[in-house]
Amino acid sequence: MQLKKSTLACALALAAAPMLFNATGALAQTSSAGQPCTAAPAFGAFDFSDTITVYLSGATAPSGNLSNQLKAMFTKAGDNAQCHTYHDDAGNPNQTTPAQLGRLYYAHLGRMRSDADIPASLHGRKVLFIKREEGGSVWGVNPVARAPRMRTLAVDSTNCNATVNGVWRCSIAGIDPGFPGADTPANNGRVSDFGVSDVEPAMFKAPFNVELGQDALSATELSRMISTASTSLMMGIVTTNAVPTTTTITRAQYANMLMGNLRDWSVVDASIPDDGKRNVIVCRRVQGSGTQTSYNWYFNNFPCQQAVAGTVAPARMIADSDPQPTGTGTQQDPITFDASQGYTVIENSGSGDVRNCLRLANNGGDHTFVGDDKKFYKVQFGSGGYRAIGVLSLDSRNSATPNQNGWYFRPLDGAGMYNVNAQECASGTCTGIVPSKQNLLQGSYDFAVEVTFQRRNTTVNNAQGDNTPPVQGERLTLINELVRRVSAPGLTDNSNASLPNLFAPTFDGNGNITNSVARAMRGFPTANTCAPLQYLY
Repeated sequence: MQLKKSTLACALALAAAPMLFNATGALAQTSSAGQPCTAAPAFGAFDFSDTITVYLSGATAPSGNLSNQLKAMFTKAGDNAQCHTYHDDAGNPNQTTPAQLGRLYYAHLGRMRSDADIPASLHGRKVLFIKREEGGSVWGVNPVARAPRMRTLAVDSTNCNATVNGVWRCSIAGIDPGFPGADTPANNGRVSDFGVSDVEPAMFKAPFNVELGQDALSATELSRMISTASTSLMMGIVTTNAVPTTTTITRAQYANMLMGNLRDWSVVDASIPDDGKRNVIVCRRVQGSGTQTSYNWYFNNFPCQQAVAGTVAPARMIADSDPQPTGTGTQQDPITFDASQGYTVIENSGSGDVRNCLRLANNGGDHTFVGDDKKFYKVQFGSGGYRAIGVLSLDSRNSATPNQNGWYFRPLDGAGMYNVNAQECASGTCTGIVPSKQNLLQGSYDFAVEVTFQRRNTTVNNAQGDNTPPVQGERLTLINELVRRVSAPGLTDNSNASLPNLFAPTFDGNGNITNSVARAMRGFPTANTCAPLQYLY
């Protein structure tokens, strides 16, 4: 087995890397997480008789693929999958416009096909699949081990309003751990059945990678879970359109913008005019997000290198932003930042919020969202034109449409606009290392992590008095089939690649792999983000 030295970026100056970009023939996934089916099943949206219900919490990055694979298992009307779809109502059940659809929860209700590619025990069964995006990856780890009741989507006729663009809008039920009333029997939340994370459970350590008000799992709690590595997932360098494609951004510069050490774009590119919007805007994720944890690892050395090795804290919204916030945090009086006042950090609960943050920073408007403290926030971007950076995985590639959403993915240590969907440079010229599938497979693009799925392997008693056993029977069959499908080589896309435990490589006469497999892994099969890249084939 050949080893490749991992590149852990820090605040050291890095030389520009050679340009590496090529296309690869990957099967594209076109729809994003929680998009509705194009046909309705014969049963009603609130007919839950004889239904298998599973609740998945955690990372947003695999959600598009999960949603697609589940819908592919449902019955069809011609070529169209049949299901009912539900989103959270963004905290305001009275709003009925598409822009008000929530970005933190979704659910699908459909009937399993009876075809040979569906496990026999699931044939003809109705399935309600609920996915929590709120908070990100740590919610697919710590709550799986501890089994608390927590916030969920209230999918029922009482809490869901009429559909908007084919999506039912439902309120959120329950109380998250650490908030008043969470540990009482009156908490009407739901215990997670299984979880998904951008990185392995061991990465969620204090002080930067745990959810608000919580601590890291103990060794005993970690032993309560079975964790399965699924796919390699690329993370990316993201900017708004307002940053010229000709601007070269090194990893060290990106790191220092994330840390708050570099707060003005003129340090990166002296040609950027002093137009009152040269201050750096950071659209990041909340603590406990797996995507944020990936950036903390790659750019801040946490938790892989500490003390003398030089962990540096990522910048935070309240402590490190130049604008002084106003407001109390209610929906009527949100905590408000004026982005024109200087370096601004925005901590978003989900990737959808990050994408919205980038869009509004570029195009103008107010970015409103709910923080991990459940308070309401607003960032005023006025007429837009702000030069923002983002914290996103390449699973957000379908939204990286500069002509519509105002932001794009860039190469590492280079310049240019890279179209992940087309696997080509969209700006005519790209320098550095582009985030292509081929570069991931050959190990040239090393800003990648391993997605893992977790489920309990023992019964856990929680604070509300629930005696929660491991998932078994048809629910376990459904979970295993979903994990198998999202990890299958033919169904991974231009943001990720399958791991070899679900794959047998084939070779041509010259010994080159002829089908898609991720050859560059981090400590497979147990997943170890802190380990160097390993060539497996």
